[in-house]
Amino acid sequence: MDLDEETKKFKWLLRFGIVLIIATVVAWGELTYAVFGKHAEATITKVEKVQDRHGSEMMQVSYRFTDKAGAQRTGRDVMEADWEGPFKGTIPIDYKSGPDGASRLSGHVNWVGIVLWFALFIPTAWVFGGWIKEAVQYGREKKRRAAAEKKPYRF
Repeated sequence: MDLDEETKKFKWLLRFGIVLIIATVVAWGELTYAVFGKHAEATITKVEKVQDRHGSEMMQVSYRFTDKAGAQRTGRDVMEADWEGPFKGTIPIDYKSGPDGASRLSGHVNWVGIVLWFALFIPTAWVFGGWIKEAVQYGREKKRRAAAEKKPYRF
């Protein structure tokens, strides 16, 4: 085993791990919508063009809805500028329970976070699994050598 090679592997795993943690935070929001999210019909109160932080034009949809507990809530979601949804009337939304629970238009899923999580989890698990396999093989080899030399086995 070359120490420089192992250090290089560790640095790559550390980088992947940090980005994986960030992607997990993003994907966690989607998981909470999938598991704990509720559906409702909302009344559109306003649709207006806004600019995002990069200066791109977007459509902001403001709405009001009644949650399952009977509380009146408001929310808004930002869609692409070419959004062709209804501009008045009702629209289906997803929301999270509680007074501070988030809401969004139904179907407005953050796929980038989910894909990024899977794209990072698989290689990170592969590398980590390889390390575990190497450690097990090293332990077995050390035990085999100790048995061949009739010495007590120690880690």
